[in-house]
Amino acid sequence: MDEVHFHLVFDGLLRSAAIFAALIIFLAYIIARLGSHDVPLQRLGCGLAFGLFSAVCMVWPIGSENGFLLDVRAVPLVLSAPFFGLPAGLLTLVIAAGSRVALGGAGTAPGVAVIILAFCGSAIAALWRGWGPSAASEPRKPVSLGMGVFLAIWATASMALPSIVSSLDQATASISFFAATKAVIAVIPLLTFVAALVLLLEERRLEMERSIRESNDRLAGIIANVPGVIYRRVFGVDGLPRFQLVAGRVDEVLGVSADELMKDSNAVITRILPDDEPRIRSAMAIAIREQGPFDEEFRFRHPDGTIRWLHAKSQVREDRGDGSADGIFMDVTRLRKAEAAAVKAKQRADWIADHDALTGLTDRLALIRRAMQEMQASPEGVTLVLLDLSGSKGINERFGHAIGDARILIAARRIAGLLPPGFVARMAGDTFGLLVTDGRSDDEIASFAQRALIVLGGAAEIDGAVVPLGAHCGYAVIEGRGSSIETLVRSAEIALEVARERDDGSAIRYSAAIEHERTERQRFVDSLASAIDIGALTLVWQPIVAAADRTIVGREALCRWNRPGEGPVSPDRFAAAAERSGLWQRLDQYVLRKACQEAARRDDGGWISVNVASSWVGEGDLVAIVAAALAESRLPADRLWLEFTERVVIDEPDRASALLAGLRELGVQVAIDDFGAVYSSLSYLHRLPIAKIKLDRGFVEDLEIDMRARAIVDAVLGLCAQLSIDVVAEGVETEGQLAWLRAHGCRFAQGYLIGRPTPVH
Repeated sequence: MDEVHFHLVFDGLLRSAAIFAALIIFLAYIIARLGSHDVPLQRLGCGLAFGLFSAVCMVWPIGSENGFLLDVRAVPLVLSAPFFGLPAGLLTLVIAAGSRVALGGAGTAPGVAVIILAFCGSAIAALWRGWGPSAASEPRKPVSLGMGVFLAIWATASMALPSIVSSLDQATASISFFAATKAVIAVIPLLTFVAALVLLLEERRLEMERSIRESNDRLAGIIANVPGVIYRRVFGVDGLPRFQLVAGRVDEVLGVSADELMKDSNAVITRILPDDEPRIRSAMAIAIREQGPFDEEFRFRHPDGTIRWLHAKSQVREDRGDGSADGIFMDVTRLRKAEAAAVKAKQRADWIADHDALTGLTDRLALIRRAMQEMQASPEGVTLVLLDLSGSKGINERFGHAIGDARILIAARRIAGLLPPGFVARMAGDTFGLLVTDGRSDDEIASFAQRALIVLGGAAEIDGAVVPLGAHCGYAVIEGRGSSIETLVRSAEIALEVARERDDGSAIRYSAAIEHERTERQRFVDSLASAIDIGALTLVWQPIVAAADRTIVGREALCRWNRPGEGPVSPDRFAAAAERSGLWQRLDQYVLRKACQEAARRDDGGWISVNVASSWVGEGDLVAIVAAALAESRLPADRLWLEFTERVVIDEPDRASALLAGLRELGVQVAIDDFGAVYSSLSYLHRLPIAKIKLDRGFVEDLEIDMRARAIVDAVLGLCAQLSIDVVAEGVETEGQLAWLRAHGCRFAQGYLIGRPTPVH
C-alpha cells in the first residue's frame, strides 16, 4: 500500500472512530435521561442513535473509488437488534437505508445491499435471543461472547462481500478500492467485537441495577408488613443505645417517627416503666459486655397514654470498636392482656357453676335466671332465640364424638360474639339459646335471628376433615306482662321444632299459626303411621324395558297414599315425613312385603325394584327384613332389586359395604338410584357389589340438546360396560332419547315413553 492509499484508509478509520466515540457519549446521554422508567422508549432511542451513527458514517466518509465508500456503517446495524430489540433494529435499518438512498450516486444499490445484509445478521441474532416484535418485550437468552464473534464476522461480510462482487464485474479494480476493502476486513471485526463487548457490559450493569432495585423493593415490602420496628443501634460508653437505622411500624409501636427516634437516643429507655427500667439496663449492659443476645419484655408508656408491653430482641456484635445490634421491637400487649384475662378467668370459683364446660358459654339454668330477671324489669322487650345444629347425629356417627364436640365448640365461638357475655348459652346438646333484652323491633329481631343462622352456616375444618355446620332457628317474643318463663321457653321450642320440620333455612317466630302448623304436622305423621298399620298405602308399577326391543324385563314398585280428607299425597312429602319422624323403617318394611307378594303373584320372571331409605346403613337390620319378606312371599331372591341413593355408599362406605354384602349373600341385587344427581364419586363402583345403576333423569332429558350431557352419559355407559354393570336410563320421554341410548349401548330404559306407573291390579 502506497502512502496515498494508507492516508486514505487511515483518514476513514479516524473519522469512523470519532463517530463511534460520539455514539457512545450520545447513548450514555439517552440512558441517563430516560432512566429505567420507560425501557421501550429507551430502546427505541438507542435504535435511533445507531441509525444516525450509520448515516453519519456514510455522509462523512473518506474518498471514494467507483462509488464505494470506506466506512463502518455495518457496525451499528448488526448491533442494534440483538441489544435493543427488533423494533430498534428496524428503526436503525430505516434511517441507514434512507440516508444511503438520499446520498445517491453510483454506489446506491450496493450500499443499500450492505445495509440490508447487515440487518439480516442483526435480526438472526435478535431472534436467537428471543426478542419479540414489541418494544416492551424482553430477551429470553443473554448475550454471549460467541454472539459477539458472530456479529463481528457478519458485519465484515456485509461490508466486504457486496464490494468484492461489484468490483469483479469491472474491467479493472482500483488499488485504492482494494486497500479500502482490506482495511474493512481488518478493522470492522475488531470494532464490532469491542462495541458488542461494551454493550454487553452495559446490559449486565443495567440488569444488576434492576435486580438490586427489585431486591430493595421486596425488602421494603417485607419491612413495611412486619408488625414491629426493625432497627440498628450502637451502644455508647454510657450503655444507652443510639439508633442508626429504623424501619417498620415505628409510629404505631413506639408513638414517634423514625427521625425522632434516631435524633433522641433516650426516646425508648425513658418511657420504660420505673419497675422495669433497671432490669432492662442491666440486660443491655450484659449483652454489650458478652457480645450476646438481648431478649427482654418490658412495659412501655406510649405517647398516647396507654401502657404497652414491648418485646425487644437483638444480637450485639462488634462494629468499628463500638457495640452495635440489629434487632426488632414487637408490641405484645394483646398477648399479655389475653394471658392475664385467662388467668383471671381460671381464678373465678363461681364460673364453673353457671357455665358449660365444653363451650364456656352460660348454661341453660343461668340463662333462664337471667331471662327471669329481665322479664321482671321489662317483660315486653325479652326474646328467646333457640339455635339447633343440623345433622349432629349423623356427624357423630360419621366422624366420631370428638369431632362432634369440636363442631359444637366452633359453633359456640361463632355465636358468642352476637350478644354480651351471659346472654348466649348452651341449652343442651347441640342447642344454643340467645337472650335478647334490648327492646328491638320485630324486624330487628327477625334480622338478628337470620344473621345467627348465617353465622352458623357453611363448614369447618376439624383435624383435617371438612365438617358441615348449619342450623335451625326458632324464637319467641314476650307479648306482655303475665307471661311466664316457662311459656317463653316452650314457645321458642315449638318454633324450633317447626323450623326443623320445614328445614328451609329460615328463622321461625312462634305464633298461634306456628303451633297449629306443628299440630297439623303431627296429625299428618299420625295419619301416615295409621295408613301403614292398616295397609292403606298402595303400590303402582312402572315398567322397565330392554332398550333394544322394548321387552318388559322388570318393574319398579312405587308407593302411593290417598289420605282421607286430603286426597293423593306426594310421595316425596310422606317419605320425608317418615324420615323425620322415624317411620321410615315401618314404611320400607311395608313396601318390601307388599312388593314381594305382588311380584310373586305375577310370576312373569321379571325383576321388581324397590327403593329403600339410606338410613338403613346406620340403623336397623335390613338384611333380616328382606329375608323375611322373601320367605313370606316365596319370591326368588334374584328377582328382587333394592335401590339405594349414592349418598349411602359415599357417606358411609364401610357400613354400606357390609350391608350390600349381606344382601348379596341373600341373592338380592343392588342398584344405585339417581346416579349422578348430586354426588360424583366413582370410586365405589369397583369396590362394592353393585349390579346396576339408574342414570338420573337430568342427564337423559338433555341428551337431544346438550353435547355435554351426551358426553357424560356416553362415558358412564362405557365405564359401566367395562365393569359389567348394567345401566337403566330413567326419565326416557322421547323416541330420540331412546334411539340415542340404544345406539350407545344402554341396555335398559324407564320413563313415560315406555309406560306410566299403573296400579298393580
